[in-house]
Amino acid sequence: MFRRVIGYSFTSAFVIVIAYLAYLSIAYPFMEVIGNSFNLFLFALAAIFLFIAIFKGFTLLNQKVNRLIFIALVTVVIVFQLFLALTMKMNMYVDSFVVKQQVLTMLANGGHFQDYTYFQTYLNNIFVTILRYGIYNFGSHIGIENFYLLDNLWVMLSMLITIFSLVYVVKDSLGIRMANLFLLVLLTCVSLFTYTLYFYTDTIALPFVSLIILVYYRYLKKGSWWLLLVIGLLFAIGYQAKPNLIILLPALLIHVWLAKNYKKFLLSLASIGIMFLLVTSVAMPFYSLFGFEKNDRYEVPPTHFVMMGLSEPAGRYSTNEFQYTSSFHSKEAKKKQI
Repeated sequence: MFRRVIGYSFTSAFVIVIAYLAYLSIAYPFMEVIGNSFNLFLFALAAIFLFIAIFKGFTLLNQKVNRLIFIALVTVVIVFQLFLALTMKMNMYVDSFVVKQQVLTMLANGGHFQDYTYFQTYLNNIFVTILRYGIYNFGSHIGIENFYLLDNLWVMLSMLITIFSLVYVVKDSLGIRMANLFLLVLLTCVSLFTYTLYFYTDTIALPFVSLIILVYYRYLKKGSWWLLLVIGLLFAIGYQAKPNLIILLPALLIHVWLAKNYKKFLLSLASIGIMFLLVTSVAMPFYSLFGFEKNDRYEVPPTHFVMMGLSEPAGRYSTNEFQYTSSFHSKEAKKKQI
């Protein structure tokens, strides 16, 4: 009874937060393309009714027709992603530009970091830099020197893993009709597709999120303990790609506690924790193979990102916050002052 109450409480809190965020996105849109918030609300409402009507149409069709629709929608997603990857390119900006410039330098000097104060400050960009170097280096060995194409193909693969991991969960748990609706909704999500052109921590971390959800879903169905080790490995590597991915871990553990029992909760915590510690303990020695060394003089603590997230404009990079944090000459001093 107690766990059921806790479960309902978390669910209610989640719904309230999402509803509030939806309200903010409609009442205060970042870019008003429809004119005003009321028109945007009507547009959102019309889209919801349209998708409800489409889903009703799917229920009137037999299983065979729905399978054909599913195959057609999957094909459209893949072809659209491939079209973007092969025909378009995006110039890098800000952090992604710094990462690409470092990678080009590494290609010229045998794969070693050079002039990397930026990376000693923001360690979250090391993984994406080494990954990108590996992709470019591999491309050069097979005769592909178009860096835009290499970027796009890798991110396309990442986005397809992200999309179809979730499609599998929806299809397996809710049926092919709901999977068709999910794919249709996904096809209207322009940002998800334009991500194909942007190689940075966001795009390389997304597959880890969806794969964690997929493997956890399989764990709930099968109960195999080794799947917890896979989840721990995905968390550990995903954390190197984008540290804030770790916020998914408390949600997962809470769900294990509510859906299973205390023993399963402790087993999950131990298994994921062991894999996480193993991978993170070898991460920095691995980075050192590329000539990277940590420096507490420049490294910023996690609270620095919280500060930038709370500052103007809209939680983006803040020069004032960066200068304030950098004014302290050790990581410990920065922790105390922030």
